[in-house]
Amino acid sequence: RGADVVILTVVNDAVLETALKCVRDGGTILLFGGKPGAQLSFAYWDAFLREINFITSYSATPDGLRRAMAILSTDSYASLEQLVSHALPLEEAHTGFDLVHKGQASKVVVLGATCPPTPDPA
Repeated sequence: RGADVVILTVVNDAVLETALKCVRDGGTILLFGGKPGAQLSFAYWDAFLREINFITSYSATPDGLRRAMAILSTDSYASLEQLVSHALPLEEAHTGFDLVHKGQASKVVVLGATCPPTPDPA
């Protein structure tokens, strides 16, 4: 059937292609991460026929984003991968949420399952 909602915190062509394979017909893709000037290329007609909903969200203020970028550009954050404290399979996502809620994790990566094949829109 596919996912009802797919949230993209990294947005590029490869990630969007995976999201399109994973979302169900009539589902929603939330484009959360992005950067100025970024452009995406995808099969619009297929998404249109499958009635995929695209929504965006931006949570940082310009000042907050400036401060975050200043912190992340310091030597102590030279590798953003160092921010990830846990990587868990999709089946254990609840554990990741619990760890963050309890303050026992910084960033948790949830590794998705194999997506179902995309139905042919024709």
